Formats: sequence, structure tokens, C-alpha cells
Amino acid sequence: MDFTARPKSEATMKDNQTSILLFGRDEHLLVTRQWVLQSRGYRVLTINHLPEITSIPRLPPMRVLLLCHSLLPGEDAAAIEIATSRWPEIQSLSLVAETSRAPSGILGQLLHTMDGPGRLISMVGELIALRPTTADSTHP
Repeated sequence: MDFTARPKSEATMKDNQTSILLFGRDEHLLVTRQWVLQSRGYRVLTINHLPEITSIPRLPPMRVLLLCHSLLPGEDAAAIEIATSRWPEIQSLSLVAETSRAPSGILGQLLHTMDGPGRLISMVGELIALRPTTADSTHP
């Protein structure tokens, strides 16, 4: 993982922050989206390549998988499959540039890239509220 462009290092993140995994191919978009989410108090890890998902520690669990529109065909579905095997309660949000070209068969929510950072923050908050993490759950 490339941590050189991160506004905050992982070492300075608080353990109680909600963790988001951001996956995309465009470094500039990753840094911008990471900054937007970190400014709201989220712990955000970014990756550029699919195999990097398996190098991320299982704890603390990732709560949201944010998939950028810059991914290669099929990477979004593969990322969701790997992420849900590592963090069963993870929610996914796919950013799409054109709704007519939205990924087919993808589980999770879709957000148009032109909806802006306010809507991104809102949707991430909604996804986090959907299910508590296993540690927070009162149900087995």
C-alpha cells in the first residue's frame, strides 16, 4: 500500500475510529476522497491494487468498502468478494461516472461521482448505520 500521500498516518489514527477501505486506480481521486472522509473523523485506508486487500489487518474491521469508478472491469466485484470474506459486515458503495454504465450485478449502493462530497459523506454515514459491527452487536 502506498501511504506517501496520506494526510494522516495510520499510526496516528485512533482505534475507535470507523474504518473505511477506499479502492481505486486514480491516486489524485483517492487522496481527495480520503481527505474528505478523514475530515469527518473516519479512518481511511487506500489501495490501488486488488491483492492489497489481503494485507490489511482484520482488526479493526473495515465498515465500508468504497469503490472508485477508476477500477478496471471486474475489480469491483472481486474486491467485494474478498472484503466480505475478511469483514463479513462490511458495506459497499460503488462510485459511478455514468449511471448508464453502472456495474451490473454489484451488491451494495451506487453513488454518482457528480453528487459531490456532501452526498458521499451522507451515504457513508447511512451505510455505517445499517449494521453494527460484531463487537457492538447484541445479537449473536
